[in-house]
Amino acid sequence: MAVGQNIVKGSAILIVGRFLVRLIGLVNTVIVARILTPDDFGVVAVALTIVWLVEGVSDIRIHNVLISEKDPDDAFYNTTWTMTAARGLLVSVILLLSADLVAMFMDDDRLSNVIRVLALSTLLLGFVNPKFIQFEKNLDVSRIFILRLAEKITGVVVSITLAYIYRSYWAIVVGLIAGYGVHVLISYLFLPYRPRLTLERFDKVWHFTGWLTGESIVNTIARRLDNLFVGNALGVSVAGYAYMGDQLTRLPTTEFMQPMRRVLFAGLAHFGDDLSKLRQNALESIAVISGVALPMAVGFSLVADSFVLLLLGDKWAEVIPFVRFTILALGFMEVFSIAPIIALVLKDTRFIFYRSLVYSFIRLPILLIGIYAYGFIGFIIARVITDTILVLINVGMLRKMLDVPYFYPLMMIWRTIVSVMIMAAAVLAWKHMGIPFDTTFLGLILNLAIEASIGVVVYSGVHYATWIMASKPKGLETRMLEFVSSSLRR
Repeated sequence: MAVGQNIVKGSAILIVGRFLVRLIGLVNTVIVARILTPDDFGVVAVALTIVWLVEGVSDIRIHNVLISEKDPDDAFYNTTWTMTAARGLLVSVILLLSADLVAMFMDDDRLSNVIRVLALSTLLLGFVNPKFIQFEKNLDVSRIFILRLAEKITGVVVSITLAYIYRSYWAIVVGLIAGYGVHVLISYLFLPYRPRLTLERFDKVWHFTGWLTGESIVNTIARRLDNLFVGNALGVSVAGYAYMGDQLTRLPTTEFMQPMRRVLFAGLAHFGDDLSKLRQNALESIAVISGVALPMAVGFSLVADSFVLLLLGDKWAEVIPFVRFTILALGFMEVFSIAPIIALVLKDTRFIFYRSLVYSFIRLPILLIGIYAYGFIGFIIARVITDTILVLINVGMLRKMLDVPYFYPLMMIWRTIVSVMIMAAAVLAWKHMGIPFDTTFLGLILNLAIEASIGVVVYSGVHYATWIMASKPKGLETRMLEFVSSSLRR
């Protein structure tokens, strides 16, 4: 089977698996959000922001190293395990020492103990089996799905149980840690491995990760401070709205497309020495990703009011404008997030570092002005502006790395853009027909079902029609037909 078909097959399995995992997570979010308050979620959001910040500035991107290394030996695996375990220990110590300072800065004593407990999560993840990456390199995605599913189910069961009994934000914290513990355990059960402490291959690992570590530091500073600034300027409850909004917008975009990106990296790595084939497969991948990511993002934006009110209730209504607008830029971000993947395939990690450096200098001032001058609405506008800027930066990277005209990657997705515009027009026309918006439970279900159905039918029909008009170019339809045909032959 061709690499392209393997990528599509692996992506399809992972996306379906990820969908099931996220569906379980969504059930957890809905139940816990109805039991707890935005203030509870805000406490966890700010604490997690600190954890992500410390983790991000110390991230050495071991996953990328192991994917790129064609034939790693035991010494290489042991070195990466040692480095990851040491990083996990270091991050945990930093979190323990900084917990009280964060609580003072945010003027919320609850944060200190939450951060201390979350420090355990970074320690646990430092001991994940590095050899588990072999399943991903071989595009054997079933084990990855099982691991993610077991991790999610464990976290959900623990969170819902504790939330129901104690009505406390600690339910979310303990659920996260329980899930991480299962993740580490299963990684060794699927592929037994006895690691040992060594830095024998340190020079080789660091040669690849040096620029990526710098990129991780810059990117973390640029993208992980949102909830901290929002909580400081607008209060912990508003940080809870921002956290929930992020969780919801990630569902049809980042979380849904992440499996495809992981498989895409493993598949495109085969063409690192052949720019022509890399260009062909990368551009086709952009067309495929856009055919999924953009309608998901635009569709979710259109039904945001019904979706949020139905799942979370009136107390989370402030989340609606955040979801409605930020997800549009996020959809385009997912389409062109292939840019850093291409840089990794070409092993030119400087591109990724400079991209994040430029973006951080642009994003932080815009974000701070938006939050401190214009409040939550300003934060939403700042997110849309900065995410759009990142899209343009990624397109510029693709032009340079693939040696194509600047707007060529955008031309590859014209059919999808036309399709989502007509889809949006159709759904908005239905919304403005004068039918009253019914906020009862059954009314919200009916609104959501009708609007989603209109979107799916119109988008699918227009996308297929433009595919026929364009003489059936390689893209989403082609790969879907190949996948179905291959499955039927078995």
